[in-house]
Amino acid sequence: MELDLLLDIGNTRSKWITTKSGLGGSLSIEQSGIINNQELSEQIMQQFDSLLTSSSVAVIQNIFCTCVGQLDVLKIWQAHFPSATLYQLSGETVIPGFDNGYQRPTELGTDRLAGMLGAKTLYPEKNILVIASGTATTIDYLHQGSKFIGGWIIPGLDLMLKSLGKSTANLPTLEANQLTTSRDDDQTFNNQGTLAIPFGTSTKDAIGMGVVLATVGAIQQAIAQLPHLELILITGGNANLLEAYLLSDSNQVKFVQEPNLILVGLNAWRLHHKEAHI
Repeated sequence: MELDLLLDIGNTRSKWITTKSGLGGSLSIEQSGIINNQELSEQIMQQFDSLLTSSSVAVIQNIFCTCVGQLDVLKIWQAHFPSATLYQLSGETVIPGFDNGYQRPTELGTDRLAGMLGAKTLYPEKNILVIASGTATTIDYLHQGSKFIGGWIIPGLDLMLKSLGKSTANLPTLEANQLTTSRDDDQTFNNQGTLAIPFGTSTKDAIGMGVVLATVGAIQQAIAQLPHLELILITGGNANLLEAYLLSDSNQVKFVQEPNLILVGLNAWRLHHKEAHI
């Protein structure tokens, strides 16, 4: 079986999917995984064991990737699949039916571009706010599923937490996975059933709630500016946490998590590339 590798290389993690190499409609997932970039070589060997040891049965023909992490990480991936042809998405890649509104398209992060292509693929002709919560949190607006209007980039939750811990003398360093999303009896809920953001009564709570509020507040500000918004898509490692605190239902806007949004966008670009080179 001939396979293509769809690869999203972030600042801290690489997310991947293998799919059949031919043309097709929706994304078909043969295998998938997430790897910490600091453990890349070891984890590639483990997660791709059957492919690397049975090359006559399954072969990676092409790698379609977005890379916002260090290029050394991409080189490690290439070293494990030396016979594969590499195709790397760029901010100035031309996609039929997609209008890139960035002043300098080369500056647009390819993960953001792929996320919007994923949104366009899954929800055509919709007005969509695309939120990616990773090392940085990006908030981008896609108009009628075809025109990228622009967006915001703010520090991700973990980056804010680490900055407070390292840049101050007396504040602890927290991680986003320490912030709660569970509905404990002691937590406060607003009348829409989503988690309220109370004032912290400990330093840990004050930091955690402050960081969440900084992010949620930016998203709510974007929602307030978009009266014709139809859909909010969220992806990334902290999607569950943000969803628990977002008040999107008070705006009557549908809220959907799409864990593979960037890879869906990469697949759309892959299919376009193959159709254009038949």
